[in-house]
Amino acid sequence: MKDIIEPVDTDDGLFHDGDPSTGAEGTIVYAKIMNALQGGIIDIQTENKNILAEAQMTPDPSSRRITSC
Repeated sequence: MKDIIEPVDTDDGLFHDGDPSTGAEGTIVYAKIMNALQGGIIDIQTENKNILAEAQMTPDPSSRRITSC
């Protein structure tokens, strides 16, 4: 499992849209945060599939649900 993702480097740790009318710049999204997000999502998906495999269940890729009922 990957380490917990650190918050984005802004004053409040959140992403922000820019606002040209006030000159406020939007949050710059660096590869580091995108790679951390991608890695975290892959870890969660892999772990979910492992849990289902242990329970002898098969995910249904054609559905938005983890399993079909």
